[in-house]
Amino acid sequence: MKRNHKNDNTNIKEKNIEATDRTDGDEKMIHCPSCGAVYDIDLVKCPYCGATNPAGAEKAYMNRLHGIRRDLHGLNRVSVEETRRELRETGSVLKKALFIVVLILLALVLFVKASDIRGAREAKEDYLWEKEAFQTMDAYYEQGDYEALLQMYYEALQQERPVYRWEHVDLCEILVIMEEADELFSLEEETALEGDRLLNILWCELSLKWSGSRGFSEEEQAWLSERTAPYLADLAERFPMTEEEEQIFENNAKSQEGYISLELCEQYLKNHPEVGYEM
Repeated sequence: MKRNHKNDNTNIKEKNIEATDRTDGDEKMIHCPSCGAVYDIDLVKCPYCGATNPAGAEKAYMNRLHGIRRDLHGLNRVSVEETRRELRETGSVLKKALFIVVLILLALVLFVKASDIRGAREAKEDYLWEKEAFQTMDAYYEQGDYEALLQMYYEALQQERPVYRWEHVDLCEILVIMEEADELFSLEEETALEGDRLLNILWCELSLKWSGSRGFSEEEQAWLSERTAPYLADLAERFPMTEEEEQIFENNAKSQEGYISLELCEQYLKNHPEVGYEM
């Protein structure tokens, strides 16, 4: 199922690029100040754009330094006389430890500088790409050439470009969902949909039904209403729902800007064995 464009690029809507910490479960997360992606604050650099994370780099250095201190702490466990004797015999230990610390510091400084240079270079490349690509995507959008628009969107994802910053990127995601549903329908011509395929078609059709939660313009919503009509008709026929179930999915879509929880879809299918879902 083609949902990784959301996970890989995290939030496709424009993000606040100021670096701020937040808690996600037991993990502390941070917004990358360069590309806006969200990742573990303990990472030395952003896994998406390569920009340096000072907090993560500092923690990595402190962990290494802690290991050295732990090794040195073991020297205090022997008697004073024995310590003096061992220090006289191995007087170079501390010098070596200090030398290692210096090497670590130098390596850290070089690593941070190299990461900053690389991050700045990639940020510049993304900026130049945006100026050219977004202009082309705007033209496709105005012309209604959604096939070309979707192709360009896929290429941007493959190249790990910040396509999520484009003004109409939500429309691309809806086109992706339609394409996914069409592929499932084509498979149904050969064999009945079941298992994960049935789960996927339910997710696709619910996502299309509640696409209005994404904040499309009136013109876009009118176009979507016409294009999504066949999918919604299949949804109503294939997956009968009570008013309570409809409300649950609607609340879920509104709380996640149009994205439907797969867990809720799976729970629905388990509650309705008549639709033919088998794990």
